[in-house]
Amino acid sequence: MCTSKPSGFGGMGDALVRHVCLCLVNCVGFVCVWPALAASDVTDATPIAGVKQVLLDPWDDMALRRTDADPSVNPLTGNWPELRYATLGRWEPVDAYADPYFGDYSTNGGCSTNCGFMRLDMVFDGLLNPPGEVLGTYNPTQYGPNPLFGWVELDMDANENTGGDPYQPYLGYNANVARWGGMPQGPWFVDRISTDGEPWTGTFGSLPATYRSGQEFFVDFQSDFVDSIDKVVGNTNDLFEEDETWLVSGSLLWRARGYDPITYALEYRPYITLRFKHSTNDGATTVSLVYPLDNYAHAQLYDQWPEQGNDFSEGNANSVREAMWDLNLSGYNPPAGTESHDYRPLLEEWAFQDPLDHLNPWAWRCMILVGTALDEGAQGGKVIAWTDAWPNVVANDFNGDGLVTRTDRQILNDYIAAHDGETGYDADGMVNGEIERVDFSDRFSMHDGEYDGLVTTNGFPVQGPCDYDNDGDVDLEDYRALQSCFSPQPLDPEILANVGCLDAFDDTGDLDVDLDDYAICGPVMNGPG
Repeated sequence: MCTSKPSGFGGMGDALVRHVCLCLVNCVGFVCVWPALAASDVTDATPIAGVKQVLLDPWDDMALRRTDADPSVNPLTGNWPELRYATLGRWEPVDAYADPYFGDYSTNGGCSTNCGFMRLDMVFDGLLNPPGEVLGTYNPTQYGPNPLFGWVELDMDANENTGGDPYQPYLGYNANVARWGGMPQGPWFVDRISTDGEPWTGTFGSLPATYRSGQEFFVDFQSDFVDSIDKVVGNTNDLFEEDETWLVSGSLLWRARGYDPITYALEYRPYITLRFKHSTNDGATTVSLVYPLDNYAHAQLYDQWPEQGNDFSEGNANSVREAMWDLNLSGYNPPAGTESHDYRPLLEEWAFQDPLDHLNPWAWRCMILVGTALDEGAQGGKVIAWTDAWPNVVANDFNGDGLVTRTDRQILNDYIAAHDGETGYDADGMVNGEIERVDFSDRFSMHDGEYDGLVTTNGFPVQGPCDYDNDGDVDLEDYRALQSCFSPQPLDPEILANVGCLDAFDDTGDLDVDLDDYAICGPVMNGPG
C-alpha cells in the first residue's frame, strides 16, 4: 500500500525553509514508483568492526533536554528516542532494485567507478514511530505516540572547515550537545560547541562557530518533508506498531544548507527512502538508509539505464559523488557573483579535494542528535526536546578529554567565579557561589551537570588518589595509566596536566609522577569497585 500527500516544506522550529523538490524519477503527481522490497528482508546490520563503522552509544544515557523556557508545556510521555548504536559503511546489495537492504558490506577501499551504496543503520531502544507533522497542523504523534525527531550530520570529507548550516545552526549537534553537561572529544569540536547556550552571532569568524559543523549532508527526521509511506509489513492503519516495516520517503536527505547559495546546483535535496523496522525479538527499532554513492548505483536502484552523468540536478539521478562533484567544481570555479559571498569559506577547501577520495563511508564523521516533541508548540516556536546524542559526552568533563578530574573541577570553579551574580548569566544577581541560569533551558550551561538550571559545585564527583578514570576504584585500568604517566625525570608539567596525569597521580604536588607517588598509589589499589 502506498499513501501519499502533497509535500509541505518548512524548517523545524520558527524559521521556514521553502524549496522546490524535483523528484521526477520517483513520483509523477501522486503516483509513486518504489524499488521492490522482499517482505522477508533477510539481512540487517550487526556490529562488525573493520567492515563498517560501529558507533556505540552507552545504554541508559538518554536524558530529556528541553530547548524552550516555557514550563507550562510538557514533552510527550511515550517512549523517548535512545540510541543503542549506529553503523555506517559501504554497502553492496545483491540486487538493489529487488531489495536494496539484502546484501553485504564491502571491504574494498577507494573506487573510481561502480562505487556502490552507503548504508546507515540507527538502532533505537523500544518502539519508535516516524515523526508526525509539527508545522501547520501540529500532530507529532501522527504515526504513533513515540515519534523520532532529529538529525544525522555526515561529514564526508572529515574536514570541519567545509560545510555547515548558517541558517538554523541552533538546531544542530554543535549547538545542543553541551546540554548533557560536558564537552565532546575531538579537536574538530574546539570553538564549535555552544557551551552556554549562546547563539551564533551570524558573523563568520565569531565564536562559537556552531554553524560550522563540517557536514556535507544531513538526514532530516521530520514528517513535513515526507511525501509517501509504503507499509511493507504490518496492517494498513496509520500507526507504526510492533514488528512492522515501513518505507518512509521524501526529501529527507539534504546537502548542507551552507552550500546552497554558492554552488551551481544550489539546493540539493535528494528524494530518498528511510526504512523503519521494529522487532520484538530485540526490542528495537532500526532506521536504515541505503543511498547511492554514484550515479551508476542510482541506475541500479531504480533500474533506469543508461546511467546519468553528473549534472546539477537531483531530479534525474542523484548520489553522493554528484553532490561532491558540484562542490569541487564550485570550489575552484565559483559561480558568478559568489566569489565574495559570506558563506564562501565553507566551500573554499573543496577546490583542492577529489570527490573520489571521500566515497568511503567508514572514513566519514557522523553526529547524531535525536529527540521527542512537546505536547504543543512552546514559546518561540520550539517544538523539540532532545533525548540522546552521539558522540556522547561525559558529564562534568569540561575539557573534552573523556575524564572527570580536578582539572574539570577547576574549570567549574573558574566559571562560577567569572559569572556569579553577573547580569545575563545569574538570575539571582547575588555572589553566592552558584549560578541560576537566566531563561533556562533556552539558555543552558555546559557546567550545569544536572541540567536543572543551577551551576554549582554540589554533586561534582571528587577524584580520589590514583583513580585516573574517576570511576570510584583504583584497579588495573588506573595502574596502566600510572605506568604511562610515570616520569622519574621531570617532564613538562603542562603535558602531564593535559592528559590527566597530575590530577590522578601527583599526590606529592611536585608536578611529576615519580616513585614517591607510586608509594601512595600501591596501598589504595583495591580492584574494581
